[in-house]
Amino acid sequence: MSGDIDKHDDRGRLIYHKSPDGFEVWWERDENDNVIYGKNSNGYEIWQEFDEKNRKIYYKDCYGVEGAWRYNKNGREIKLTERELEEIKFRRQEQEFLSREEVSRFELVEL
Repeated sequence: MSGDIDKHDDRGRLIYHKSPDGFEVWWERDENDNVIYGKNSNGYEIWQEFDEKNRKIYYKDCYGVEGAWRYNKNGREIKLTERELEEIKFRRQEQEFLSREEVSRFELVEL
């Protein structure tokens, strides 16, 4: 569309788009061109992870929607149990917490 602005990285992959109405979208891509982070000018954000075969294994958005996938040896998707999904969510939160530089002393107290 006329008036659109697109930007690409040094490998030619689309990483930014702005439409004539001012709506913007940014993407961060992994080495296989999978979108691992996306954000738009309305504040919506997503995070995704992929395995070595480019299959999506984790998704989270800014509204708290999360999903995880695993696959059998034939590459077929296996539905995760609720417990497995909760364990993955917990591990992700723990990683985020431990990666922070500062922690409030109040966050260390278990309720």
